[in-house]
Amino acid sequence: MPYENVYYCCTQRTGSQTLRAVFQEHTFWKWSGLRAKPYFELGLREARADKRLRRAFPRYFPRHTLACHLYVDYPTYRSIPKPSRYKTFFVMRDPRDAVVSFYYAALVSHTPVYPIPRMRAHLQPLDKRAGLRYVIDSLDEFGYFEAQRSWVSAEADADENVRVFRYEDRAADESRFLRELFAYLEVPMPDKELQHLASRFSFERITGRSKGTEDISHHLRKATPGDWRAEFDDEILAYFGDVTQDLVQVLGYDTNYSTVIR
Repeated sequence: MPYENVYYCCTQRTGSQTLRAVFQEHTFWKWSGLRAKPYFELGLREARADKRLRRAFPRYFPRHTLACHLYVDYPTYRSIPKPSRYKTFFVMRDPRDAVVSFYYAALVSHTPVYPIPRMRAHLQPLDKRAGLRYVIDSLDEFGYFEAQRSWVSAEADADENVRVFRYEDRAADESRFLRELFAYLEVPMPDKELQHLASRFSFERITGRSKGTEDISHHLRKATPGDWRAEFDDEILAYFGDVTQDLVQVLGYDTNYSTVIR
């Protein structure tokens, strides 16, 4: 393995739980030499790589560790002490789809960990329009949109050790996504084993449903990029735009309300 550490960064509702499970498989360790180590203490606006945290990182992330998943913005990530040889990737998702996903997760499917109980109590008496507005406000308060915007700087910096991947690409083709990710990380996994790994953690295998078949009670609800078009009306779309300004354009997503993304 050419890298001492790998840092997997993202925001919530980007398939982070299932991707972490991929990294925790023996097959990944066999071909990468990296042990996946979950880390739960960093979270968007609350994330701070202060002196205490910097001292803690060698203990949390010894060499030959894949740190997953770090809910951090780009400046916080940059402040993390790193070895001389490392790779980092961030998984981006259309923020409009993230709002819809967070709405159903907070309302129904997510385990009751912070801040879900508080959000669920607020959402349950609301109709969908009011609920989506509440989620937009909550994600803005959490620093979710700010964190997404900050990672555009990583692409602008042209840092060869950092790459932004897209949730939408993974939803379209799990095998191709893992192949591109492993190529970037220089993990020489044979294609047969990669295909098996992708199949084991596919939406269909985990849920028993085809993509697009909805179950709001399941953590993996639908896996359909562009689903916001079926959930947003003109009022919610305008409200989202007021809160996030030019975020959709900055992140490189389609702004056409009438066409399917990608």
